Amino acid sequence: MRKAEGLEHQEKHQQTLDQWTLLVSKGFTTKLVMDGKRRCQMILTPKSAPKTAPKTAKPAVRPTAKPVSSAPTPAGKYENLDRVRASHAKIAKEEAEKAALGDVVAVKIETWRSGNEDNKYIIWTYIYLYDHYASIEIYTGLDICILSLSLNNSIAY
Repeated sequence: MRKAEGLEHQEKHQQTLDQWTLLVSKGFTTKLVMDGKRRCQMILTPKSAPKTAPKTAKPAVRPTAKPVSSAPTPAGKYENLDRVRASHAKIAKEEAEKAALGDVVAVKIETWRSGNEDNKYIIWTYIYLYDHYASIEIYTGLDICILSLSLNNSIAY
C-alpha cells in the first residue's frame, strides 16, 4: 500500500494502478485501496466529454422603443414626479433666499469691520450673532488670532 501511494505521489500512474490491482487481487478491498485504484483508472482512461450538438447562432433581438404618443397623460399618473419637482423647486427657492440673506450679512460685516479690526470682544460677539450665516475658521498663534469667515461660499475674509 505504501509503494502504491508513493508511486501515485510521483505521478507514475501505470505502475500505481498495477500496485493497487495487486492489492485487490490479494484480498485488500478497503476503501483506501479501492479509491486509489479508481483514481488511477480515471487518470489513465479518461472519459471523453459528451458531444453536444453545435448551437446555431440566433440573431440578436433588439427591443424596439415604444412610440411616444402625443396624447395627454392622465392627471394622476405622475404624482411622484410632481411631488419631487415641487420639493426641488422649494429647495431652490430656499437656497436663493439664503444667498440673498448671505449678501446682506456680508455687507453688514464689511461696514462693521472697517472700524473694529482690533476689538476681539466685538469680533466674538458678531461671530456669535451671525453664526447661522457664516462658517468660521479660527487660526491662533502665540499673539495673533486670525478669523476666516465664509458666507455661503460667496465671500471670504
